Amino acid sequence: MWKDDRIREMLSKREYQVLMYLREGLRLKSIAEITGLDTRTVGTYKSRALKKLDIKDNNELKDLLQAIGPS
Repeated sequence: MWKDDRIREMLSKREYQVLMYLREGLRLKSIAEITGLDTRTVGTYKSRALKKLDIKDNNELKDLLQAIGPS
């Protein structure tokens, strides 16, 4: 099972931040508005995080975000 600390160590600060916003149910566009980044940049952070965590699809991502629980 994934632990929040383990995930935090594996990702950059921005990658982790994007995942935490996704965990809250925000879409990439909303995350971009909050962070002041372009939507494509937020998508890149998400993609990099998924690659580093070896997550293949959104279902695996959903399972991971549920496993680490709410913020």
